[in-house]
Amino acid sequence: MFTWKRFTQISSILWILLIFILFSETLTLLFTPSNENWQHSVQYVFTDVSLNTLIIVGFSTLLASLLGLFLASTVSLFEFKGRKLFSFLFYLPLAFPPYVLAYFWMYFFSYTGTLQTLLRQFNIPYSNTWFVIDPKILAIFVYTSSLFPYVYISTKALINRTLGNYIENARVLGYSYPRIFSRLVFPLSLPALLGGGLLVALEVLSDYGVVSYLGIPSFSTSIVRSWIRFQDFDTALRLASLLMIFTLILIFVFNTLSRKIKNLIPSKGRPLIPSQLNKTNTILLITFLSLFLFITFGIPLLQLINWSVKSLSTIRIESILPNLINSLYLSIGVTLIILILSLILANHKRIQNGIISSLSNKLVLLGYSIPGSVIGILCLVFFLNIRNYIPLSLNQSALLLVFALIVRYVGLSYQSMDQGFNKIGLKFNEASQVLGISYFKSMIKIDIPLLKPALLSAFTMVFLDIIKELPLSLLLRPFNFNTLATQVHQYANDEMLVESAFPTLIILILSFIMIMILVKFIQKENN
Repeated sequence: MFTWKRFTQISSILWILLIFILFSETLTLLFTPSNENWQHSVQYVFTDVSLNTLIIVGFSTLLASLLGLFLASTVSLFEFKGRKLFSFLFYLPLAFPPYVLAYFWMYFFSYTGTLQTLLRQFNIPYSNTWFVIDPKILAIFVYTSSLFPYVYISTKALINRTLGNYIENARVLGYSYPRIFSRLVFPLSLPALLGGGLLVALEVLSDYGVVSYLGIPSFSTSIVRSWIRFQDFDTALRLASLLMIFTLILIFVFNTLSRKIKNLIPSKGRPLIPSQLNKTNTILLITFLSLFLFITFGIPLLQLINWSVKSLSTIRIESILPNLINSLYLSIGVTLIILILSLILANHKRIQNGIISSLSNKLVLLGYSIPGSVIGILCLVFFLNIRNYIPLSLNQSALLLVFALIVRYVGLSYQSMDQGFNKIGLKFNEASQVLGISYFKSMIKIDIPLLKPALLSAFTMVFLDIIKELPLSLLLRPFNFNTLATQVHQYANDEMLVESAFPTLIILILSFIMIMILVKFIQKENN
């Protein structure tokens, strides 16, 4: 008899086979004879690409982690006017696609940009060399200012939920706040810090827009250049294989460190009660936090709004509408498919926690860990092999892009589903089955309503990533298919920054809506 349990098991096995086929063929390519372009890349390009990638990933992760921890500690430890507002506003930089910030800051520091124009208008003497910024430094600044919320979210939740006893005892003993931070908050927050830091590192590795626009040789730009510009698919595949190996090593290092320090998380704790700051310290702190938000979030947003108003007379709104519809169809449609798939896979682990479910769990998360450009290469090779048996028109269908997005982001949804199932357990479902109701009907009537917070969180996070997604859309989109992200990228590459502002603002508005939903969910969970 074909049961729901059997269906989830078959689905997990098929998923394991699919991911194994996707990744194995590319890795085996490293052991086959190479062409001249690959040998040239190894001799003259590989060192610079590897060094740039290590520098940008390392410093961006470190700075974003420290910044996220500092801001999370500030709004958790202290009570001051506007604390709840700042606590919410620190989520918003996540709405900015990093490549948009790269476009803005390059313009801001340029000769015709906002800063130098203001200096000339007020007759303030300056040297042009003051604003010549190394592209790698600018890239690190962009990644840090847009990705620190990943660390902020995880560390803030941990500090508020579990560190109350420790911090209040330290206050009673007369510890100063710098000492509380260095002796308590920092070491006890390391597990959350590593979790958020890993997400930052993976986002930096997978990004293409920032390093491409700033002209920084990296793995992502080298893969796309080899594939699109030089039509050298062999070299692109080999670079993708090396980047995948580098990513897996990075994940292994983070997971090893996490396992060693996981016992640092207190098993029991009580919520932290923030202490009231005096008037002077409140003014200083509010000034600092306001200045930080104004620089990292306010200035880019105000400039985008200004550009959007200016561009209304030069752009055709009717050219943006189809791209908006494409973005919404793609984001909502793929997100719903991912939710269903992750629900099936997480459900199999829940009811049959064996070797198959464990392997499926690891392979699901692997997709989110691999950069988008690598996923694009893997999926294209897979579909080219399928086309030998089934006629497919890859340049006229979005099937390849949809498939790649599912492989890339199903792991993000799966984590929320798995955590949701772990929270509700099996007791309600089992009680329902005792009354003669099948497992599947029990899941629909009992488990799904209880999973609403996890479903909402998964939908929000996946939608937020897909609406801003660039590498896969650029590489795998069918002919004459554009999204808001690809339109923004095209305008920026053509140095039409003013025209790129309006579609960027639409992305931001959609992202703000999703972030507000996510913040409400987090606040509900905390309460």
